[in-house]
Amino acid sequence: MFLDLKDSRTIAEKLRHFKYSQLIQDCFYDLNKVVLKHNIEMYQYIGDDMVLNWPYEKALANSNCVNLFFVFQQKK
Repeated sequence: MFLDLKDSRTIAEKLRHFKYSQLIQDCFYDLNKVVLKHNIEMYQYIGDDMVLNWPYEKALANSNCVNLFFVFQQKK
């Protein structure tokens, strides 16, 4: 799964460097808490993106690959 912060360039321009960096850190912190509960392997962080990976069986178990999106979306 590839997750990307929507409108990150616009947000970064409004917040400036330091506050934008804090925002990204907060987003990744919140996502990390959710990731641990859904049997995900974090592949890498790329700027404001996160690449996640599941073995096939873990992705389908309890609909982990779908539920992660909705659980994280509720973190707003």
